[in-house]
Amino acid sequence: MTTPAGSFAYSYNMVTYGNEDPRIGLERIARAGYERVELSGDPPGIALEELNQAIIDNGLEVSSISSLLGPGRDLSHADPEIRRNCSDYLLGLIEMSSVVGSPIINVHPSSVNRTEVLTSVEQEWEWSVEGLRSLALRADGTCRLAVEPWNRYETHLINTLGQAVELAVAVDHPAVCVMGDTFHMGIEESDPFGALRRAAPHLGHMHLADNTRAAPGTGTVDFSPYMRTLIDIDYPGTVTFELFPAKARPLESVISGDAPEFFDDYTRASLAHLRAVESSVRSQLAAS
Repeated sequence: MTTPAGSFAYSYNMVTYGNEDPRIGLERIARAGYERVELSGDPPGIALEELNQAIIDNGLEVSSISSLLGPGRDLSHADPEIRRNCSDYLLGLIEMSSVVGSPIINVHPSSVNRTEVLTSVEQEWEWSVEGLRSLALRADGTCRLAVEPWNRYETHLINTLGQAVELAVAVDHPAVCVMGDTFHMGIEESDPFGALRRAAPHLGHMHLADNTRAAPGTGTVDFSPYMRTLIDIDYPGTVTFELFPAKARPLESVISGDAPEFFDDYTRASLAHLRAVESSVRSQLAAS
């Protein structure tokens, strides 16, 4: 499918596919009509050159790489070895970006599900700025690091777009931007559309999911105001679907086969729903 003129480009995050052979996932995404893909930062069981060839063979472009920041990967941790490990991992993703042509790496300064302060907020902030600035110098000219706010149940450090912008401003390097995620925003932002407008000069990437983190159109979120806001601010990036089952261990559910709808069904449904919403919004704007 060719992206309609004047419309956003869409991609699908392959992290949702768990340990499936990435070549199968790339075929699924291309078959569903996407032009872009968000890659897992830990692509399972495939050499980078093979992955890049599969991307090319499926006629896809890489929108972004999703870093997987588990407990041993944390730029703001009290343990310097963990900070170094995270930096090394992200440096590897910058190298991956240079091979697959990804303009964006999604990042966060802490590991997922670390919700307690280990030293002090001020010290963790300082380490975050330090670590991101060092990485930005290496990413410069290759890709940008998009700071993603996570909700309070996944981190204590950066929960809102305003905080992400504050961090990006503190780093003060053009290779650092911010990104929004409608799932996290639904928990943390009292005015999500205002937050997007205020973050607009720094906004480099977007994740969309419904209120349950499933495919847009399966829950309660009205995506029309999001589309209207992104159009109004001339958002230049890709609209990406990052979906997970509503489980305590969502990736385990995907890998075990407990959530088959997150593969073909939700991959197709997400794009169909948002294309329809975007088309409706653009038609309303043209008529007004």
